[in-house]
Amino acid sequence: MNSNSTKPIDIDLEVYKFLVSNSNYIDEPFNDILKRLLKLNGQSNISAEVKLLEIYNHKKAIKAFGIAVPKGFKVFKGSTINKDLDISIPETYKNMRQSLLDSGVINHKLEFTKDHVFTSSSTAASIVFGGSRSGNREWKEPL
Repeated sequence: MNSNSTKPIDIDLEVYKFLVSNSNYIDEPFNDILKRLLKLNGQSNISAEVKLLEIYNHKKAIKAFGIAVPKGFKVFKGSTINKDLDISIPETYKNMRQSLLDSGVINHKLEFTKDHVFTSSSTAASIVFGGSRSGNREWKEPL
């Protein structure tokens, strides 16, 4: 891998907050923060680009955070989902959501009890909203 190659890394919300709190200036790339903290001084041949994304809908009491990962899209512990299901929710999403509730990944307060990786951002958004959604449209960078 040459010095211009990039490789995504998987981080949780705690690591994300740590990186943000250790930035020297607004929008300092996470890769630069990591290099500085690890004292790599440009010796690294791996670059990391990480973007925390959120779904926020005050009306539906939804606040979810997630991040793209190599195997799909991770929704973080503490994220909340819509209490209602769309009338037209596909059976696969309905079953998946019920399975997450039955297994305790989502609790009776409708919040994730641990991080969970979905196959795509659209699947994650659909579970959070309780109906079919486009991940690219719904997941946004926090304001």
